[in-house]
Amino acid sequence: MDDPFQVFLTCYRVLRASGNARAAPLLADAYARLQQRAARLGDEALARAYLRGTCSHRELARLGAKA
Repeated sequence: MDDPFQVFLTCYRVLRASGNARAAPLLADAYARLQQRAARLGDEALARAYLRGTCSHRELARLGAKA
């Protein structure tokens, strides 16, 4: 799989659906990693594009911002 954030998102969804308490910490970790990668781009416009560039990035950003 080329997108590790898709793996994070899938794991989060499975854990959440099963009521597993590890769902929230996993989401927080995935969100932090996504934000760190975006920040390393060094340009705000590029970071926004990165966060919106794939479905998994958009969904993790949306879920993580709500958490």
